[in-house]
Amino acid sequence: MNVVNCAIKSSIALFAFSPLASASLITGDVNQQISGQGNYYVDLDGDSVNDFNFYHYDYSYYNYTPAVYGSTYRRTAYTTSSENQYTNLTASGGFSFLASPLMLGETISADDNFITFGMLAQSYENERTAYNYQYGSRRRYCNSWGKNCRYYTSWGNVYTAQGYSYETQTGSWIDDALANGGSVSGYVGFKKTDEQGNDYLGWLELSLNTQGEGTIGSYGLASGSNISTLNAGEAPAPLAAPQAQVTTDVSAPGVLGLMSLGIGGLALARRRRTSL
Repeated sequence: MNVVNCAIKSSIALFAFSPLASASLITGDVNQQISGQGNYYVDLDGDSVNDFNFYHYDYSYYNYTPAVYGSTYRRTAYTTSSENQYTNLTASGGFSFLASPLMLGETISADDNFITFGMLAQSYENERTAYNYQYGSRRRYCNSWGKNCRYYTSWGNVYTAQGYSYETQTGSWIDDALANGGSVSGYVGFKKTDEQGNDYLGWLELSLNTQGEGTIGSYGLASGSNISTLNAGEAPAPLAAPQAQVTTDVSAPGVLGLMSLGIGGLALARRRRTSL
């Protein structure tokens, strides 16, 4: 069993989940292939505790049953086979996720229905080929003098055991994978709830086929609990900047000029009264 730990430490290292006045997005790459049976752990916040566990199960069985030829029973050969592959996801440490895949730009909301365990994709197939069989009875034949006896089998009807083939595909990512030719690339929307009850949103890029094989890609994690929505694959919208206050700057020389005009007007009016 393969066990892969992906501890992500970016330059903004060890995300502390503390409320900030404005939010930014911590991003990075996991780049982990999901192929072969095993656990694939992802530690997004760098605290050495696994946040997500992608478990991939891969089982196949094939058996050839040879033909049987007996004195009173005979049967043709047939084969049986079964195959079961799936990937489920478990979240822990305060993390939870949305079951269905999100496309680029779809909104993640803190009020969405988050879960901690879910089957992402499973393909199961079981089949057997048809075979024929007969029952017989032993008989003895002798000539007219009761000599030269020999035994033989008198065979009855030929019966056919019909073959069968059963196949099912389930999981929250299956419908999207089938609609896209057998595989889907999308985002796992998730939420982290800390001990104080603050929620932090994020997304994790994921590609899966109908057997649950695929790739864990990039991720984004909002660094502030004041973000109530987040777009999958994108950074949160910046907070609106405060409106600038517009003021009119009246320079000192301009004020003095107006005052001079006023004084000059008073002097002119006084001279006109004197001349009268």
